[in-house]
Amino acid sequence: MQSSKALSGATRAAIAPVLAILIIAGCDVLPGRITGDVTTNQPPIVEFANVPADRDTFAYAPMIHWKGRDADGFVEYYLYADVIDSTALADPDGYVPYIPEESWVRVFAQSDTIYLLTTPGRVTQHVLYLKCVDDRGTESAVIHRRFFRINNAPNVPLIKWFTAPDTQFATDLRLTDTLYVLDQISTTWPGLGFNWKSSDPDDRDLYRIPLEYYYYLERVPHDTIWRWVGREWTSRQELIFYGLETG
Repeated sequence: MQSSKALSGATRAAIAPVLAILIIAGCDVLPGRITGDVTTNQPPIVEFANVPADRDTFAYAPMIHWKGRDADGFVEYYLYADVIDSTALADPDGYVPYIPEESWVRVFAQSDTIYLLTTPGRVTQHVLYLKCVDDRGTESAVIHRRFFRINNAPNVPLIKWFTAPDTQFATDLRLTDTLYVLDQISTTWPGLGFNWKSSDPDDRDLYRIPLEYYYYLERVPHDTIWRWVGREWTSRQELIFYGLETG
């Protein structure tokens, strides 16, 4: 019994150095030493969505969609530039190195409203350049599409007395009666109210071009501006006067 115990003790003593060697040897690889060649960062890729297509014509500011991907990371943001330079129109690819830095617009979304600005009555051609940047600051190749923009002046606004039905909208509204005006609106006197509206020849079934208005109050018969009502363009389509002189 004693010899058996002595043997087992001796065996344990013999095994212990082996375990210690294994543990020591194993500790040498635990810190995570990496061997091999480090691969370079792969540039991201960006592309336009299927629509709108290249060379489409717009009568409004379209929403342009795109998407990007990065094989070894993620896309951090996108950059686009709307260019109307004649050199870019003639050679979009050759113009890429000359795109002004201030022309690039940074966005994080995969779409944006591109205004494709133009002047009334003209058709202008635009080159929309697009690229993306990954999480390591590497840029994708620059791609582009060409779009056309037309712009017609909006129609003459229609106006009506605010209590009149919509069938009475007209381009000219004249109130011939002498009007008594109070200083404030009351439950029995609603003020002098007007509604107006307009439309744009470039409107489409799925897109109505938003319009803004500018108006002032004119005192007749001297044709002088009696009071500025709105000094800035506004999208509001109604106005109620009070506190004016009677007449």
